[in-house]
Amino acid sequence: MLRNLFLVSFVLANQVIFSSDLLKLVTELVDSSPRTRAAMADVKSQKHGKDERESRFRSPNFNIDTNYGTQTTESFGQPAVREDAARGFNARMTQLLMDFGQSANALKESESVIEQSKQQHLAARQGLILEVLTAYLSVQRAQEVLDSAIKAENNIKNQASLEDALVDAGKGYRSDVLHAKAQLASAQARRVRAEGSLDVAKARMEAVCGELYPKVRYFQKVNYSSKDLPKSLVEAKKTALENNLQLRVGSARSQALGHRLDAARIEDKAPKVELVAQIERNWDADGVLRRKRDEWFMVQVSWDQNFGSAEPNRLGAIQQDLEASRQREQETIQLVGEQVLIAWRNYATANSNEEIIKNQVELARQFLDAARQERKSGRRSLLDVLSAETRVLDAEADLFATSYDKKIAAFTLMQAVGILDLKHIAVLTK
Repeated sequence: MLRNLFLVSFVLANQVIFSSDLLKLVTELVDSSPRTRAAMADVKSQKHGKDERESRFRSPNFNIDTNYGTQTTESFGQPAVREDAARGFNARMTQLLMDFGQSANALKESESVIEQSKQQHLAARQGLILEVLTAYLSVQRAQEVLDSAIKAENNIKNQASLEDALVDAGKGYRSDVLHAKAQLASAQARRVRAEGSLDVAKARMEAVCGELYPKVRYFQKVNYSSKDLPKSLVEAKKTALENNLQLRVGSARSQALGHRLDAARIEDKAPKVELVAQIERNWDADGVLRRKRDEWFMVQVSWDQNFGSAEPNRLGAIQQDLEASRQREQETIQLVGEQVLIAWRNYATANSNEEIIKNQVELARQFLDAARQERKSGRRSLLDVLSAETRVLDAEADLFATSYDKKIAAFTLMQAVGILDLKHIAVLTK
């Protein structure tokens, strides 16, 4: 009976059947988290910045100024004329016609910065999804270990009581009773440790979920589809180079700096061509009584230059920023490679360990069956059966724990190669 219940539980825990309750909770948590909301606000901010820059480049810019005050005008050979109520009004409209690629590169820089922000937002989502899954699975793992520890403790208590009864009836050995009590103390210690681990796991889940923690229920089993995982370490590294979000963030940052450098080089070597329309009105100003009217409609070419070292230093600063970004990209490639290797090794180890422990569980059960038969024929003591039952329970607890470790390792591997998303999560309602 114990074997059948265990097999049913283990098979259910590893089926891939979709349910929406847990996914809705994770989705709500990811969407409402300050971390992801801040990252999304960065994306929106950069989009507004690009739109503002594009509008200034492609739409006319309108400027109005007015003045009122005292003006003194003096011409050669003429007496000075003082106007105590000189006033003026100026309206100027400017439309960029050509800047030889400055504005185009500035907009490309903005697009690259937006892409960088988007990748950072996705990275925040992935990190939070992994944290939630790890915390959730850790609670379930700790609960399974605790349940097994309680079963083992109760089993030893029952066997110790039977051994006590045999001693009282003169058919048992006192040493067997003491041995059973020693095993009971060990089982109680395991149970206390398991309770502590469960409390710690729940505290972590509460910290991750925040205000949504009251909605958390642990009755759903989380799993993944093996087809979503890389089939080899080589494939994992290749996938990471294409999809890892840390690498994408670094690449977008370097692209933005490259466009900024191109724009600065053009600005240093080429002028801006603008269409200008201007209306100016002055009253009692410039030595002219009453109103003076001036109107311009012209093409203006401007080219700002500094005769010192301002421009070379500006270009040098951008070049060094770009070089630093590219070097950080190389460092990130190394770090991501290490992360993928560790994640792959952890998953492979958990996978192999699971198979070994499955065999251990089966052998422990076979030994328990044999010990029970031999107990009936008098060739095994009650303590032999007790030890065999405890070993079965311990092996089953190890198998459950390893199955959860394998799931955590699988989701960690997905995050390391950059493919972790809600669509890769499968849950089963018990």
